[in-house]
Amino acid sequence: LDVNGSLTVTGTTDLLGTLTVTGTSTFNRQVTIRTTNLGTTDTNFDHYPLRVEGSQMGIAVKVSANDAVLTNNYITFFNNSGNVEGVIEGTTSGGNNVTFKTNGADYAEFLERANPGENIIAGDIVGLYNGKISKGITKNTQHILVVSTNPLVLGNWPGKESEHLYEKVAFLGQVAVKVSGEVLAGDYILPSGKNDGMGIGFSKSELKVKDYKNIIGIAWTNFQEKGNGYVTIEIGLNSNIIANLINEQQKQIDLLQTRIDLIESKLN
Repeated sequence: LDVNGSLTVTGTTDLLGTLTVTGTSTFNRQVTIRTTNLGTTDTNFDHYPLRVEGSQMGIAVKVSANDAVLTNNYITFFNNSGNVEGVIEGTTSGGNNVTFKTNGADYAEFLERANPGENIIAGDIVGLYNGKISKGITKNTQHILVVSTNPLVLGNWPGKESEHLYEKVAFLGQVAVKVSGEVLAGDYILPSGKNDGMGIGFSKSELKVKDYKNIIGIAWTNFQEKGNGYVTIEIGLNSNIIANLINEQQKQIDLLQTRIDLIESKLN
């Protein structure tokens, strides 16, 4: 159907074929676009049933509320079963701000593998050196990170052609990490030392000062079985963790100094 002027529809509209409108279109009820499978290539513009082009702007969404709150969804994402996967909605207090809500739990970025053939999977502990990652962690490693399972935000995309050379590495938030042996909530997670992507749990009393730089995060869940498993940790707050540990060390140093001063005063 080709319409050379404006199109106004007051009822529900189902578009089963191609509709071309060269003027302004106004739909006063729902619009449903039903298509056959156009293709599954996410970088192919022709595989999308709804396309917007020809302007310096893209899509504008206006809800009727003056101050959108949590019940005002700008966009809702459904899967094929009709379940909601995520929403872009208003905030608790309104004020025309928006919140993106989904079950992803960390901020991650694509980072290139140092060895393109190395097998790295979600939950692996990796070392970062000059922008590239590996499960091999050495004295030259600049940061110790975890490969994300379910990122909320994913940045530094290298493009479809190069994506197979990269991994999604978590920088901030909650992430599932592979561990070997028993881990209790509250334990500090460090690399296993075997360059196998696994972590091991240490209680605060078991930590040594030399371990501080290798702390990945604190476990929020338990793994109390033999063998290997997963625990959830928070990452990206290591400076606070280390600061607290150093503070504990300083308290012990101060206590020892007090005792030394007391002994010296008695000797004098």
